[in-house]
This record gives sequence, structure tokens and C-alpha cells, in this order.
Amino acid sequence: MTGSWPRRFFAEVAACTGIPPQPAAVPVLVGLDHRDKFGGALLGTALGDAFGAPLEGASGSRLSSLVARRADAPDRWRPTDDTQMMLDVAAWLLLPSEDPEALLAQLAEGYDAALGYGHGTKQVLHAYRSGRPWGACPFTTWPEGSKGNGSSARIAPVACRFLNEPLRAEQVAHMSSWVTHAHPDATAGATLQMHAVRLALGTAPEDFDGPAFLDQLATVTGELAGWPCGALARIGALVGCGATAAEVRKQFEVARPLAETTVPVALWAFVAGAPAFEERVGLAASVGGDVDTVCAMTGALAGALLGTRGLPANWLVRLAPRYVERMEGLADQLYSELDAT
Repeated sequence: MTGSWPRRFFAEVAACTGIPPQPAAVPVLVGLDHRDKFGGALLGTALGDAFGAPLEGASGSRLSSLVARRADAPDRWRPTDDTQMMLDVAAWLLLPSEDPEALLAQLAEGYDAALGYGHGTKQVLHAYRSGRPWGACPFTTWPEGSKGNGSSARIAPVACRFLNEPLRAEQVAHMSSWVTHAHPDATAGATLQMHAVRLALGTAPEDFDGPAFLDQLATVTGELAGWPCGALARIGALVGCGATAAEVRKQFEVARPLAETTVPVALWAFVAGAPAFEERVGLAASVGGDVDTVCAMTGALAGALLGTRGLPANWLVRLAPRYVERMEGLADQLYSELDAT
């Protein structure tokens, strides 16, 4: 480990979560435009988040109708806490070292109540701002830590920054989750999503094969403790039988905003959806439940695969220019850090 990383932190994470000693490397293809792909991953997160936000809570035929009409809505699209926390993670990764308290401070500084933060995350950030020791903050609401999906939705910058360093990527994914979502189920979800984004970043769009992607993801994450192994098998079965959104909804308790119930849905929509970004995100939205977060995760995956060139222009213009400019700038900085390693 380098810099000021707390060694005891990683030892405790390893004991609690079963972090493998060396995750399998993701092959990085020469010739891919990773600067463009990094921008796609960050902007894809925001687009998915903003697309899905007004759809949360809708169900049945009403949900299908809303999804179909969403892209034609004339108003400006507003991202939620998922995008803000993703931006906070990206900014943190550009600091001299990946200190966990510095991330908590970054998340607290970026907090905006109007963006709809989840109850557990709000309590963690309030505890930190009130002076509670940072290591105790993740257990403010639940003694065992949060099982939620917020840390999975904000993970794309970690995949970008450590694209070529699988062990460090996994360590930082665990740490970035732990500061607000410390339960092993949540850290496993963040790690699974991170590795999926890394795989998408290392794949040319024309070479993408859904079942092969899932097989490779299972290999990379094979030693993760907890639910991911079984979830990947279920996703593969759903993709193989051509399951509908309604059938996926029955497989996972999508109304519960947990990593275990929503990360698999995002992966399914990414693999099972048609090649276009908007079709993959629309498929994720059609499952229902915690729509903004699921769409943010699907958007990160699709954006990482397709790059900014593959993002729909009629969606991008719905985001405020300040969001687009900031994400493009952060993507360039993350790329520069990658190029320097």
C-alpha cells in the first residue's frame, strides 16, 4: 500500500468481507479511447440517474407509459444524490492519497438535501459534520452498517482511476463503500459494479458479448464473499431465457434499495438490452423500484462500453451544462492519472 492508506483499515475489511488477495486482471485492449470511455462512464451515470429519477415509485402500465415518454419530456433533467456522490468520489480520487476520512469529508461537503439522499447516508453525513469520529459514522443508523446501493451507484470513477490496477481498484472500492455503506452486502455490491465497469471500459463496443461478459465478470469476482456469485448465475439464466422486465421484477425485490436487489438488475439490463445506450437504460427503468439508482448503474456500464460518442445527444442536452463540463473535466483528470501510472 502507498501514501497514507490506513493499513489496519484494509486488514479489517479483508476479515469482514473476504477480499481476495489478488483479483483477476481485466485485459485492457490497446487502441481503445479510454479518455472517451471515462467520460462515457461518468456522464452515463448522470444520464441514467436523471432519466430514472421521475419514474421512481411508478409501477405496472403507468411505468411503461412513463418510460416510453420520458425522453420526450421538454424540461431540464436534474440528477440526484447518486450523481453528486459520484462527482465527490471522482474529486476524492484526484487527491494525493485515498484517505477514507477525506472521502467522508468530500461527501459531506457536496451534500445537498434537495438531491434526495437516502436516510442512512444522510445520517452518516450528519454524524460526521457533527463531530463524530469518522470510523463510527457508518454505523450511525444500523449497527451492522448499511446494505444500501448508494455506494454502488457512485463507483464508476474508481473503475476509471484504477483500470490497470485490479488489486488497488478492489481495495479502494471496498473503502469508498465502507465510509457510508459498511455492511459486507453493500461493499460486495460496490465491488461487483466496479469490476463490471472496468470490464466495460476494457471492451470495444463491437466485441461485446453478453454471456461472455457475465462469464468474465464471474471469474474476476469469483472470490467475493456473499451474494454476488449466486446473483450472477441468476442474471445469466434470465438473459439466457430472454426474461422480460416483469419476470426480472419477480426475481429481485426491486422495491428495496439494497445493493443485493438492484446491482443485479442493472447488470441484467446492460447485458440483455439492445446495443443503444437509451435502450439499455430504458430497460432498466422498466423493471421499476429504485429506478434512478438502477438506471445510474446501467448508465455507467453502457457509457463505459460506448464512450461519450455513444451517448444520445438528445439526452445530453437535457443536463445542465455545468454538470457536463464538470464530468468531462473530471474524466480528463482521471485519464491523466491513469496515463501517469
